[in-house]
Amino acid sequence: MTEEIIIRRASPRDAGAMLTFLNRAARGKPKIDRVQLLQSFGEHGYMLALVNDELHAVVGWHTEDFIARIRQVIVYPARLRSTVGRALLEAVCQSAFELMCEVALLFPT
Repeated sequence: MTEEIIIRRASPRDAGAMLTFLNRAARGKPKIDRVQLLQSFGEHGYMLALVNDELHAVVGWHTEDFIARIRQVIVYPARLRSTVGRALLEAVCQSAFELMCEVALLFPT
């Protein structure tokens, strides 16, 4: 069975699915709540990767002064990093290029 990867921009309507995904992927780290997530939409754009209609990756990023700053990359489960994670980061870089960014920086935490 071939996995269909869909990459798209997130909107506040996706908050419920994002909360479920982010808190499941955190595995024991402090959980994020709905208010925190919705507030973060004012600071970041998010792109999502869905595999067969199930959320498997989230990237939080923003642009400023022709620089794209990738602040958050979460791919779960880890076995999808090389396929889903790569496709999502390529989509973010393409969007940054379309926004006239000259460089994209990834800030690992």
